[in-house]
Amino acid sequence: MYNDFNPLFTIGACSGLLSVVILSIYLQSSHVRALYQHPQLLWLFIPLFLYFFSRIWLLVNRNQIHDDPVLFVLKDKASWVVIISMAVILLGASL
Repeated sequence: MYNDFNPLFTIGACSGLLSVVILSIYLQSSHVRALYQHPQLLWLFIPLFLYFFSRIWLLVNRNQIHDDPVLFVLKDKASWVVIISMAVILLGASL
């Protein structure tokens, strides 16, 4: 039997962190400034994404996520705080 945990963990964690880098590049684009009244508020997504991805991968490493990660996020209170915070930030950036 193969032990794929370590390479998959590394790939997943790196992918999550890379998505934060891509988001930060996107936030600097002229499209964002055209779409939002207050695009600078969207920079608050960066620490939220970093917290969210870091927490998920830490819990995976601790073997505390056993099922589908999407179902875990839907049941997890901390994830809901992040999701609601992002919704508030998005609303604030749009108004």
